[in-house]
Amino acid sequence: FQLSHNHADGLTSIINTGFNITDYPSFPHRGMLIDTGRRYLPVDLIKKNLRTMASMKMNVLHWHISDDISFSVQLDKYAHLQFNNPTPVSYTAAEVKEVVKYANNLNIRVIPEIDVPAHTTSWTRGYPFLTGNANYWMDPISEQTSEMVVDVIAEVVDLFYCEQGRINNGEKVIHLGGDEIGQDAWDTFALRQWTRDHGKFHNRTDLIDYWISHTIAKWNDFLNDRTTQADVIDTWQIWLYDTSKTVEMAASGKFKNLLYSSAFYLDRLGDDWANFYDVPLKRDEAGVIRGGEACMW
Repeated sequence: FQLSHNHADGLTSIINTGFNITDYPSFPHRGMLIDTGRRYLPVDLIKKNLRTMASMKMNVLHWHISDDISFSVQLDKYAHLQFNNPTPVSYTAAEVKEVVKYANNLNIRVIPEIDVPAHTTSWTRGYPFLTGNANYWMDPISEQTSEMVVDVIAEVVDLFYCEQGRINNGEKVIHLGGDEIGQDAWDTFALRQWTRDHGKFHNRTDLIDYWISHTIAKWNDFLNDRTTQADVIDTWQIWLYDTSKTVEMAASGKFKNLLYSSAFYLDRLGDDWANFYDVPLKRDEAGVIRGGEACMW
């Protein structure tokens, strides 16, 4: 890949043809996460990161666009997502499309992440009805909450994938976070009463199943509640568990796709360098371990 040049029109040319190269990656998903939900990154800086990724044969930009601090992308239907935003700058639709096109010309796909139902203070500043009886997390039984989340997902998917057909083979993937939901958030009296009245939820796991009934990517926190199956989720991203646990999960037959990130948190570079190299994952013949992502929080 270092010997090729990607042109603005999407074509690729080889710099020299006087040799034969046999080369292929061990894993199909080789990603980098950037977090603009907590801090704004100028478009030129994102492009610089993309060029560096391309030189290292990384092929996925995981763009964490929302968190407690801000919802960093401007949407037409819910303009108040930028209400009282501590980060004064956000990305326009044109800027998102510019980054996506630039990434695609480097053979990098862009996967957006909307972190729900926790990490949503940026949502509730402009739309306080979202919390309902779930303290400061989203209320999972509110029809208003469900309607808004579905609308936001639809607009984000349209925005990020309107020009990504070539690089994604038509596939549209969105990451919906799902990490760090407090036990007390979905264990209030009102929620327990609602589940009893509706007669279809017996525990917190059932309520989580109700919330995540889409084919999406998720952080692995939900595994603490979902112990029997994982067929609802297309991809699990592992950050809480070590390498041995990831291998064990891959061998269990319960999961479709696993992405490994536990050892690759770039905001913790100083903790232990050895952890970045001591990751004995091998290419899984069944395709369960899809690869991994380095995370720059």
